[in-house]
Amino acid sequence: MSRIFRDVGVDIAWITDAATTSGADDLEASSDGLLTLVVLCRELTDELTVDTTALGAAVGTREYRGRIAYVFYDRVERFAQTHLNMSRDVETDDMYIVILLAHAMAHEMGHLLLPYGHSATGLMRAEWNAEDLRLAVERRLNFTSEQAALIRGQLLARIADTPSPSSN
Repeated sequence: MSRIFRDVGVDIAWITDAATTSGADDLEASSDGLLTLVVLCRELTDELTVDTTALGAAVGTREYRGRIAYVFYDRVERFAQTHLNMSRDVETDDMYIVILLAHAMAHEMGHLLLPYGHSATGLMRAEWNAEDLRLAVERRLNFTSEQAALIRGQLLARIADTPSPSSN
């Protein structure tokens, strides 16, 4: 996922759940600019009312882009096993799952940074086909250049709207 965003000119700073609990006071001051990505297990995914073919979901509406996205690990794993001609080589199979997971994560984060909806091609397609999966394995399923520009603009706008710690 970091590579996908780096390709559009964005570096990702990962903050784990452990980091958020150990420095809660520091995090609260800057939390307005953070986006959250949660990878859910099957038991939690089953509790949601989301299309059963979806690999993830992002909170938001046409008018408001949310700040939290979810990826459903069991569905990603099942999708990879079904569509990527997985062998009995556990190491290769795990690599395919990780690649698809990274792309699903980037797709859902894209929903938080791009206008509402999906695109006809590329990473932001509603449903990936065999060609998209081949491109993902080859590390070539990415945001379009237009989407890249929108993502950079959205992040720059969020930075501009975030108060600096000295202004509190």
